[in-house]
Amino acid sequence: GKGRMRRESAGLGAVAAMLGIILLAQGRIEPAVGYDPGLVNPVAATSDSIAKGDALFQVNCASCHGAGGKGDGPLADGMFPKPADFSAAHTKVHPDGQLFDWIQNGKSGTDMPAFGDTLTDEQIWDLINDIQVEFQGKPAAAGTPSPIAE
Repeated sequence: GKGRMRRESAGLGAVAAMLGIILLAQGRIEPAVGYDPGLVNPVAATSDSIAKGDALFQVNCASCHGAGGKGDGPLADGMFPKPADFSAAHTKVHPDGQLFDWIQNGKSGTDMPAFGDTLTDEQIWDLINDIQVEFQGKPAAAGTPSPIAE
């Protein structure tokens, strides 16, 4: 009767609403295109590179990403979406080439600016080394003492 039809319609409506929410959320995820997926960092993650990257991070990135790379810098409050938390599991899966592209060209759909006009390629790689070692737990280059322990 009518009661069964209403329950089925309500159930289908709930499913449709959930699918709509999922599609909206997926629309905010930037596809992994526009960069060279085979590009790997040519600069070894030595303590020198990491120290250079840390200095660059403090000057260029900490105001948004925070001193600890958690996405909680003083400018982060007014941003949507919030700056990346480099210690979060999902940020560790981005390949070197994608990180390089975002730093060099900015990231569409966010407040992440392009640094390609202010940083050299080597400086961007130093910055990536710092982010990966300091915040993501990637080991420093073999035979190099980690600046974390210093």
